[in-house]
Amino acid sequence: MRKPSLFGKQKNILKFVFTVLFLTSFVLILIEKNKFDDYSKRAEVVYSKMNKSMVKGDSIEKTYGIEDYRDIVASSLFEIDKAAKEVLLGQDFDLEKIKKVYKNLLSCQVPESYRIMHIKIVSLAQEILKQEKADLDFLETSRSELFTHNPWLLEVIK
Repeated sequence: MRKPSLFGKQKNILKFVFTVLFLTSFVLILIEKNKFDDYSKRAEVVYSKMNKSMVKGDSIEKTYGIEDYRDIVASSLFEIDKAAKEVLLGQDFDLEKIKKVYKNLLSCQVPESYRIMHIKIVSLAQEILKQEKADLDFLETSRSELFTHNPWLLEVIK
């Protein structure tokens, strides 16, 4: 009759082990669930911050784009290049037209990718406005550098 008592002890030990395993896994699942809840709360905070900083389609301000700026440059650069050639040749040019072009260039909105080029164009116009006092070497080098670094400008002014 020892076998039934041995079997009963083994059965009780197995019940105890399974109960401990079940409770341990239950506790571990609760801990992981809390960690997951913390991660999801952090993710919601990050998402809400990102959502606030995103640009909504309706809130985009309608401003000049690259195409508008290219149109401004095309018309302005044609006049500047024509006046620069005339200054280099010692001929007269339309001063009022260059002043108007210069003011137009100063007032236009410049896309970030064209800012360096825009500064070169404005400095070229400034030099032309000096008329007889214009530095011809600066005018020639600035003009050639402008077209060297931006070869597409030659196509624009044609």
